[in-house]
Amino acid sequence: MQKDRLESLNQKEAIELLAFYNELGWDEALDEQSINRFEKNVETARETNLRKINPKLKNSKLIPDESALPVAISLAKKTTSLDQLKSTLATFEFCDLRNGARNLVFGDGDPSSEVMIIGDAPNPLEDRQGKPFVGDEGDLLDKMFSAIGLSRNSKGLEGIYVSTIIPWKPLHTQSSIRTEIEMLFPFIKRHVQLINPKFLIIMGSDASTELFHRIGGNERSAKWGKLLGIDTVKIHHPGYLIKNPLAKKEAWKELLELKARLDEI
Repeated sequence: MQKDRLESLNQKEAIELLAFYNELGWDEALDEQSINRFEKNVETARETNLRKINPKLKNSKLIPDESALPVAISLAKKTTSLDQLKSTLATFEFCDLRNGARNLVFGDGDPSSEVMIIGDAPNPLEDRQGKPFVGDEGDLLDKMFSAIGLSRNSKGLEGIYVSTIIPWKPLHTQSSIRTEIEMLFPFIKRHVQLINPKFLIIMGSDASTELFHRIGGNERSAKWGKLLGIDTVKIHHPGYLIKNPLAKKEAWKELLELKARLDEI
């Protein structure tokens, strides 16, 4: 009896461990020894990015991590379309998060709309689907904007475009993504410039903190401001509203203000 209980317990632990590995994207066992794939081909990839900036470079030379930002700035400036920006991000080897993510989470909705939303870093469900604002959070976001006549499935003045502060899901044990946001900010900036919205909506504590350089998300000192010269408002993330329904009243006021401003266009 004791042996059966022990075997059952070990089996349960093994199943839980496999589920955890699967969540991390570790779905194959190719060798008895674990391999750090975060380091694999890093030198080759970084040399490739360096040569995009300096084609005259012939000798093998690894770019130090502190050079990632200049590379990002150079690559972002060269992008002239959303497809090109997405492709450049997908091959940007300096951000290790891309090696542990299943999908690049880039954007969704109408790129020609007047409203662009930037949310927090992708969660596991967004990572699996490769799309921002999905599941219960996505349903609530769609209902919120539908209430003022906007939808990510509509075009022009009735459309919205949604994205995330960074395109890859953070690690489970990661407490801050400030380094990644600083590294990828040239791409974030270029993303906004290519959409060129009349209004920018920041949703979530990470997005608010890092874009406004204040205490983010739920302790805001101002409703509207300017970001990259665009009228910008911070609104509670749908994930926060699901856990804190009383905050929906405040979010609704901000949505009505957005609606009023859109009506003036």
